[in-house]
Amino acid sequence: MCLAGDARLLTGCATTGAGGLTVTLGGKTATTADDGHFTIATPSGTNLVWQVSGTPIVTSAMSYSVANTIPVLGTNTYLELEGGNGVVPVQGEGAILARVIHASTPVAGATATESPVGAYAPFYDGSSAVQWNQNATGTNGVVWVPGIPAGAASLTVTPSGGGTPQVVAGIPILDSGITMVVVDL
Repeated sequence: MCLAGDARLLTGCATTGAGGLTVTLGGKTATTADDGHFTIATPSGTNLVWQVSGTPIVTSAMSYSVANTIPVLGTNTYLELEGGNGVVPVQGEGAILARVIHASTPVAGATATESPVGAYAPFYDGSSAVQWNQNATGTNGVVWVPGIPAGAASLTVTPSGGGTPQVVAGIPILDSGITMVVVDL
């Protein structure tokens, strides 16, 4: 589990302050150490979703895959991001926070659309940790889509220059939570 101090840098993990969080996967549960590490038995099944919850983070989810680092944001970090962009949290809605990459490198200039359509147009990383743009991904290749109704959603990411869009379907949207996604173009 990676406690990120900046939503633009979801792989920049704090070395302390991430202890005592609850991680669940397919009915299995673990508790994080201070640096975010945990051990959990590998569950069986399909369509499994990691979920991390506890104080002082925003509950986060991520589809189970071979990637074993789950980014999470502290509550204050997320409140500053919402406030800096005029986003008002509403019960029954959640958000997608997506890293857009190609060969493990962040992709600048990508745009995104979501379905169902959320209360806000997508926001993209820029030079400020708390004030994002609504044009295209910046140097960190991050898309944030708040205000999506809880349930399942899809995200379509298109590279600059009109390349082939990549669709990620079946994204679980948590009520008042963040779902982390990696989109490889």
